[in-house]
Amino acid sequence: MRSVSIVASLFLATLTATELVAARPSDDFYTSKLGRSLARHHNGKRTAKCKAKHHGSSTSGGQVKVINAAGKKAEEAAPTASKAEVVAPAATEGSKADTSSSPVSGAGLFSFVDNKCGKSGATEDVTKKSGPNGSMDFLNCGLYGGGWTPPDVHIDQVSALSLDETIEEPNSPFSACKPFVHLFDKYGAETGLPAILLASLAMQESSCRKDAMGDNGGAYGLMQITAEKCSEGIDCTDPDYNIKTGAYYFKNRLDENNGNVLLALGQYNGWYAGLTVAKATAVKGQCCQCQNNLNYFQQMLNGWLQGKDGSTLGDWNMGC
Repeated sequence: MRSVSIVASLFLATLTATELVAARPSDDFYTSKLGRSLARHHNGKRTAKCKAKHHGSSTSGGQVKVINAAGKKAEEAAPTASKAEVVAPAATEGSKADTSSSPVSGAGLFSFVDNKCGKSGATEDVTKKSGPNGSMDFLNCGLYGGGWTPPDVHIDQVSALSLDETIEEPNSPFSACKPFVHLFDKYGAETGLPAILLASLAMQESSCRKDAMGDNGGAYGLMQITAEKCSEGIDCTDPDYNIKTGAYYFKNRLDENNGNVLLALGQYNGWYAGLTVAKATAVKGQCCQCQNNLNYFQQMLNGWLQGKDGSTLGDWNMGC
């Protein structure tokens, strides 16, 4: 099904880009990105600093506590940007919300080369350490050296399946998210993010459980939004409010990082540029389960986004 989605996405992008060549013949890269944006618009098809009891991260008091895919936590200093407010655009008078989902994105990173991290190492098949969106070594570039240097990967380059299709498959890993698909679609369309990315964050953070509580009761619901994002009188676990807040938080992080999806995802999970293995695992002696999840990007990009159970991927073992 992923191959079909990729072909469809490429076909739409090619058609739209071709129509635009006459207008911008000297800027192929820009034209292709714009073509994909227009393809998203015409398709009408389809991500909060957070954390969870099962799979993710959240912030409290300037600290990020990370929970890996086995339900483990870690603590790292949070970047200043992580405290930015969640900003949603004001509704325009007379406008009607588009509740169709945002589209499936790009074809993967097969030909992607980063000037610092080299070739992506993308593979057609998903393995423990690789997939269409690159290898673990590429996604974790620098982590085992001078510090994490995330390649400049954008959402329109990332391979992602359609949530509406994936969720209907037998034994779908997203089955717990089924009651909330319309909300992932709605806020995916509003923010321009693939609905499956929002659902993937919910799976990583809370196993898509609306009543999940993390950070000793300081993080709430599906997207594990933190208490400071819940105004007085607001039910933080309300799925609509929770998913909307998480989606706009992620979108704001994406914008702050000039579209770099790895930096945005990293901030959602307590990573930051310059993070090293030594820093990520520094708490092992005091709290083995409090280390950063070094499988995080493999689980998100080559697991959940490919319609697979991300918690089974990655070769890093925290050694507890």
